[in-house]
Amino acid sequence: MRATVTFSKLTKELRTHVGDADYLNSKVFFDMQIDNKKYPNLTAAVKQNLGPGSASIPLEVSEPEGYEGPFNFGGFRNAVVNYYNGILAEQKPDSNENTISKVETYSFYIYTRG
Repeated sequence: MRATVTFSKLTKELRTHVGDADYLNSKVFFDMQIDNKKYPNLTAAVKQNLGPGSASIPLEVSEPEGYEGPFNFGGFRNAVVNYYNGILAEQKPDSNENTISKVETYSFYIYTRG
């Protein structure tokens, strides 16, 4: 089975401070299609460490909120990370934009046990 995820926007929602680290909590909005079945209006949370050495710390990505079924989290996580990093790379360093709309599509395989 093949999943196609079409992202539509990213929202930067909240900065939090836990221990010695600062985090940026964001959310990505997307539609997903698996084979011929459509799953619209899904979201996933993304948490980015902003502390020292944060460039080497992987993003935390949640499973899609609103979808239950067979899934390939690794493929999905890679799509979210590429979308997220692509948007942030295009932003100006002093940008205070909290909602960034950009449509991008990624595909990956879902492996089912058979």
